[in-house]
Amino acid sequence: MTHLSLANYTNEQKLFGDLIQSDSEPNILLFQGESGSGKSHLIEHCLRTASDTPSVLMKLQSGGSIATLFTTMGSKQGWHQLPHFTQTVAALVEEPDKTDDPVWRMGMRRHVEQIGKISDRESQLSRYQLLTDAWFADAQQFEAPFLLALDVYEKASTLFDEWFSREFLAGVAAVPNMRVLVGGQKVPQLRDTWSFCASLKELAGVHEAEAWMAWAMNEGYQPPSLEAMVWIVRALKGNPSQIIQMIIGEFPRKNGPVGPKESVYEQRKRVRENICAGFSISELKNICSDMEINYENLPDHDHKEGFVRELIGYTERVNRYHELIQVLQVERPHLEW
Repeated sequence: MTHLSLANYTNEQKLFGDLIQSDSEPNILLFQGESGSGKSHLIEHCLRTASDTPSVLMKLQSGGSIATLFTTMGSKQGWHQLPHFTQTVAALVEEPDKTDDPVWRMGMRRHVEQIGKISDRESQLSRYQLLTDAWFADAQQFEAPFLLALDVYEKASTLFDEWFSREFLAGVAAVPNMRVLVGGQKVPQLRDTWSFCASLKELAGVHEAEAWMAWAMNEGYQPPSLEAMVWIVRALKGNPSQIIQMIIGEFPRKNGPVGPKESVYEQRKRVRENICAGFSISELKNICSDMEINYENLPDHDHKEGFVRELIGYTERVNRYHELIQVLQVERPHLEW
């Protein structure tokens, strides 16, 4: 899959570099901006520049699940490095002797979801606090920085936002090797317990025509005159997404015609084939259970190829396709998603 470079946002990139490489504060970085200001593009670019740092990117497309957050991080870091967390989960689901069982660990998302299935909000938050304390007890022992990146934060549920902005980020502030990057039209409201180690940057788009000239040339496109680029940037109000679409769609390639891009058909075909080859029906049903998808409602769920087609189609219809891809990436990181 082709990854684009980034036009400008130099200061923000430097802040991210300091976030990853420096042992001093801040260790929480917030990118806030309106739709189209380039938040997602900037976050993805930053993560590519820090490929040696263990990291997790979670897009809160459907409100955000605390269980998904914990289990995605845990799968990336490795449950063997999280003894306090696994013991706390086992105690809360009343299975204290299961922590060394690999099959039990495979269902960690389901266990954490079970912990949160209680109607009383204060009791929910109290249980999540126990998990949070356990996570950071383990994180104190991390030998290298671990990065959590959240995007589309404005779609976080009220429960997720209350827990994350109050409890989780307070824990991050107290742990040397936890790093957090958050982007959204809305980001967590600064609190005294962690604002001292946080940096908030307002993204207003990229308005420098020279930066877009350099970006286009770096990507292999032949830009028009600087005057024309100035007009384009002004007309599109520095909106990176729209400017990139304009460049890709309208500018000629420097070395001949634009090469063919991967079509939606090819993307879906690759994902479908990867799922069929990489997962058993039982594993797919476990993934559905962890994502709170009733696989029995999906037609042909006992035949792998039909099951996979229906799962992809269903997650697209309910705007959870990207969440599915995130789970698949964690489970089979060696495959191209």
